Amino acid sequence: VHVFTGDVFRGGTDANVFITIFGENGDTGERKLLKSETNTDKFERGKEDIFKLDAVDLGKLFKVHIRHDNALIQPAWFLDRIELRNLNSGKVTVFPCGAWFSKKLGDKTLSRELSASVGGRSVLKKTNYKINVKTSNLRSAGTNANVSCIVFGTFGETGELKLKVSETHKNKFERDAMDTFTFQDKLSVGEPQKLRVWHDSKGFSSGWHLDHIEVCDESTQQKYMFPCGRWLADDEDDKQTIRELTCSNLDQAKEGNGQYTATVRTSDKRDAAPNSDGWVILHGKMGKSRRMKLREGKLGRGKASTFKLDSNDLGALQKITLGLEGDNCNCYVITVLLFLWHVDDVVIENPSGGQFKFDCHAWVSNEDGTNTRGSNFDCTATKGRTISMSSLLPVKYEVTVVTADEKGRSGTDSNVSLTIYGTNGDSGKRPLKQRFRDLFERKQTDKFTLEILDLGDLTKIRLEHDDAGFNADWLCDNVTIRNPVSGQSWTFICREWIGLKKANQLFREVLPRS
Repeated sequence: VHVFTGDVFRGGTDANVFITIFGENGDTGERKLLKSETNTDKFERGKEDIFKLDAVDLGKLFKVHIRHDNALIQPAWFLDRIELRNLNSGKVTVFPCGAWFSKKLGDKTLSRELSASVGGRSVLKKTNYKINVKTSNLRSAGTNANVSCIVFGTFGETGELKLKVSETHKNKFERDAMDTFTFQDKLSVGEPQKLRVWHDSKGFSSGWHLDHIEVCDESTQQKYMFPCGRWLADDEDDKQTIRELTCSNLDQAKEGNGQYTATVRTSDKRDAAPNSDGWVILHGKMGKSRRMKLREGKLGRGKASTFKLDSNDLGALQKITLGLEGDNCNCYVITVLLFLWHVDDVVIENPSGGQFKFDCHAWVSNEDGTNTRGSNFDCTATKGRTISMSSLLPVKYEVTVVTADEKGRSGTDSNVSLTIYGTNGDSGKRPLKQRFRDLFERKQTDKFTLEILDLGDLTKIRLEHDDAGFNADWLCDNVTIRNPVSGQSWTFICREWIGLKKANQLFREVLPRS
């Protein structure tokens, strides 16, 4: 990560700087830029600082989110640009900025999203988002708390959008009211698929019953509906003040909308191309498609042919069935080559841009003269987001936290939060709390239920606390998370202190035990 501070008066900063990198295969999560390889004092005027970050291969990069915490004496910062170099491939991606990160200078913001630039042109377009928030018509449905949301789409996320000033009401989030908020010059997230909304529980009446949120992309004039119909309250429903909502527009996708794209590569063998139409059936975790025709004229020897496939969302694809059309007769007189087709591989792209590869390297035949037989091929590789966020279902994860049995005091009086990361995204920061119970005491086991859109295979957790209370430092032994729908469980062994006195840090990131 090459960070170039601008050569302007007082352009350097003493603040802590954080970066999140987004690509076609996901994002890095927020990372603190700790130690510069080029300078002892980071982010000085006109200087280049280089940092190394380990992350999974994100594929093609399209944006970064960069911010600082406004700490210390000289927090204002003028960032010229960021350059990211993949040390494996050598590819360099440039993210121009040329703006202040300051509460007093420029447009008075401490965070920005920067689009990748290719040939001097931005990869992502900017747009204005209009957020319409409808509070339910229930008794005490309104809230005085501070509300925020994040919109997730095919090109990443918006970052936190603080719903501060309503364009329609002086007192926002009142019962049965619709409040409108506009966010200008935001990088487009593509097609919105998921929305996370939460509040801080502040104010006399903080419990809130949200009916729905509508997101309007003013550049495309498209509207996306996110139904809720739930309480965000620590004394109602399941006591959660954060909800994840899926876009109902995407549930309306029917056959005929061309959700999938198939690239079929016929081998360069002699007589590899068929003399009849082919067909394919897609098999996913959420069902299988109807049989879809592949026109014979496009299946040429040594050619890669592209087809639009109309199907409902099938979830992560697991296998395909390939076959050839034929005459319904039982004779074997027909020339064998008429019913043979040699396929190298097939790549299916889903609505979210995720890809599934099926290595075939085999003959597909219909030599019995019927069109019912086919050959099955399993998925051999995946790339990108392999499941549309719109197809994710809520899961009530069972979280068990064990505090260590350490002499002295290993428990904490602080407020503890958990973030869970998986192949389908992350949970956001979730407070671990229960009413009328002392949590996280020495040698104690505490259990929680968190409703989150299916995260897939869990990859890590982040445990943190706010350092509040007389005894803040905490020694967590382990965390176990169970998905009751799939029956899978993941155990995360911590056994590290979290606190400023014992460890000089307020969080730990833990990988699952293999």
